[in-house]
Amino acid sequence: MNIRTMIRSALNEWVSRRHDARLRAFGDKPAWARVPAGFEMFIDPSDELDREFYLGTFEPAMCALIAQTVRRGDVCLDIGAQKGYVTLTLAQAVGPHGQVFSFEPDWRAGEKLKAHIDRASYGSIRIFNHALGEKEGSYTFTLSKVLGWSSRFPNELAKTAIAETAEVKFSSLDEMIVRNEISIDLTKLSFIKLDAEGSEPLILKGMANLLSAAKPVIFMEVNFDSLAAAGSSPQIVEALLQSFKMNMYRPHYRVLLRKLSLLPVTTLDSLRTSHGNFTNIVAFRGDLPRERLAALSRFIATRHDHPGAPAVQH
Repeated sequence: MNIRTMIRSALNEWVSRRHDARLRAFGDKPAWARVPAGFEMFIDPSDELDREFYLGTFEPAMCALIAQTVRRGDVCLDIGAQKGYVTLTLAQAVGPHGQVFSFEPDWRAGEKLKAHIDRASYGSIRIFNHALGEKEGSYTFTLSKVLGWSSRFPNELAKTAIAETAEVKFSSLDEMIVRNEISIDLTKLSFIKLDAEGSEPLILKGMANLLSAAKPVIFMEVNFDSLAAAGSSPQIVEALLQSFKMNMYRPHYRVLLRKLSLLPVTTLDSLRTSHGNFTNIVAFRGDLPRERLAALSRFIATRHDHPGAPAVQH
């Protein structure tokens, strides 16, 4: 074992012990607590995600990306908001004069989302308690015992934790804009988080007009099993993103160094073997506004480092 590996191992051990001590100090009863992101959440220490919220270890790559791309007064979308950690993080970034549109069809998560937003008193957030899709309608939504696994298309793992089903309304974002149910300033739309357990291709199709005109950064989960359950595929996701002239990247965050890297991706299938059944990707156009592109370009690996990667237009 070389000296660098020894130092890294020692630092990881120190961080782990620090986290364990903080959780022990919290106790075993659910309670309101201020999280490192700077707002309060109702934390259940028996819930894995809540522990990550409390420790500030939830999706560090996404949080670093938000810090680099979202500015005061921007517009952001959180699609699949769950309890609202990302919604609140975005609200902090856009400030009182920005807008965050938050979509969560699971009514149980929606109640927790609203409670967290009410606690924070952020006036920039608007909640939609329905799903997004390719068009307008309703479908049977599977509610999971594990909050966050609820889905229109439960995969084999999600099927082991089904609690109940419910009829859920859905509509396309483009249709909502046409009907004036939502108003989005295309010049200010900077960030979209998309995590919809297999419905991502339908949601992307339902916002085709928006994505053809706007230039946001998209942070999206790709769950290979959920896509298969939906009768879709990674290739369909790729084709959709390419139709919007977006390049794809795999975010990589080194926690100890607090360093974000964006590794160019040519095919999503290339991520399946090394990253299990799901992964996160980042997608954006090469003609982003100059300031935003400059901020992101610092993190993008070069084609020399990753042969076959798409070139980034400056």
